[in-house]
Amino acid sequence: MRPSEPVPGQGFPDILEISREVRAAPERVFRAFTTPEDLKDWWGKGEWSMTAASVDLRPGGSWRLDFRHPQTGQTATVSGEYRTIDPPRRLSMIWSNSLYPDFPNSVELTLEPSSAGTRLTLRHSGLSARPDAYQDYEQGWAGVLAQLIVWAMALTAAFAAGPISDQGS
Repeated sequence: MRPSEPVPGQGFPDILEISREVRAAPERVFRAFTTPEDLKDWWGKGEWSMTAASVDLRPGGSWRLDFRHPQTGQTATVSGEYRTIDPPRRLSMIWSNSLYPDFPNSVELTLEPSSAGTRLTLRHSGLSARPDAYQDYEQGWAGVLAQLIVWAMALTAAFAAGPISDQGS
């Protein structure tokens, strides 16, 4: 992750880029970001709880994630429109956050096979006009991707353990 420091003479950078290794195949990671059931299963296990997810997975289709902060009761929605859908390699979308009204920007996920499973690179762009948003997204995405990694590790462990059997009780 690149540090959230102003670029000399330019202010904050326009693009936040974060890469992580995820212990799951690219197809599984892609589905984690594109199916409401999976989104609700792994995202929103941190500071904010996800209360609803909707996905119309097609170029021009809309998506929406609703959240609630358990301690404060504050609600937030992130939503947008899909631009590029190239399973399981790439997903790009317009990103709007109710905490930053009238400040749409873009998110792109690139998924590449790796020895660990998937190399995920997230690029959140269009942020230079709002240093506060850049800093919030930098912290927020780090937490969200950490949740994804924990979820993928749990799936891998469950798969490795094999099916549960009812042996001769």
